[in-house]
Amino acid sequence: AQNSSEHSRLMINPTSIKVRAFSGLILRGHLHNFNYTKTFMPEGEYLFCMMSSDSAMHRIGVEDYIQKHKVSFSLGFSGDRNYDLDQWRETARRRMRQGFETQKFGVIPTKRMRAYQGTEYYQETVMHTDLWSTLTKAGVIWDLGNASFINQFQHEGTFFPASLIERFQKMLSAGNVPFLGVPYFAEEVWLPCYVIKNEHELLERFDFAPPLIGRYRANFWIDYCCIDRKETMKKVLTGDRSKDWPTGFDTMFGLKYMESPWEVETAIQVADLCRENPKKCVFYPNLGYWCDVDGFF
Repeated sequence: AQNSSEHSRLMINPTSIKVRAFSGLILRGHLHNFNYTKTFMPEGEYLFCMMSSDSAMHRIGVEDYIQKHKVSFSLGFSGDRNYDLDQWRETARRRMRQGFETQKFGVIPTKRMRAYQGTEYYQETVMHTDLWSTLTKAGVIWDLGNASFINQFQHEGTFFPASLIERFQKMLSAGNVPFLGVPYFAEEVWLPCYVIKNEHELLERFDFAPPLIGRYRANFWIDYCCIDRKETMKKVLTGDRSKDWPTGFDTMFGLKYMESPWEVETAIQVADLCRENPKKCVFYPNLGYWCDVDGFF
């Protein structure tokens, strides 16, 4: 019904495909939606944003943010956002320039917070495999030998010019890169690696910014992945713009709650309650079950 109105801004892909984590299927699903978008978008440049069903949007301004920055990017995960955005961007650019000159980018933090995803996991499961060789031959990624290099960041809330996605997709197709049988999170590795290798001129031209979705994982010790402090979470949800408010917080328009399986609707209601009464903004991250607002608190 939404697609029947010529005035509607909501278009629903009529063909649903199955996806699952730790595979190439999530990336295939996003490219499936991208190809559907091309059927009704006018010719010319537009920006394509990838989201996930387990993220909750908490404030307005997404479209202006996307139009301002044009492309989302990060060297590794974008962290707890407790930084000055301009300084964060220039640090990333400086590392990239040095990397292009020396072909040594240094170790970029990845998802090593999980016991089974240490250095050996990336060396044996992601890099130095037949699939990695296929990606290298296709021109998607760099293979720097035994160097511990891989660029990985979240896909939730990422956005790119449509022409970039088109070039990426054509490269995968020309290289006969398979989506089935990928034993890891292809959407978090292939596209970030492709961008740093093939689209770095865009990163110099545009003021790129982190993905517009933040990640919340309470009581966790690695801040390069997520917001990991309840106090920070409260500040983000309540919009507590104190004098030391970091501009990195302004890049988060929604959150993915990674600690326990909260429903998106519950997360939105909790955010509303936090804004209405910050003193009641209390988090119990280890519920371990689906809950309503009362159960959340």
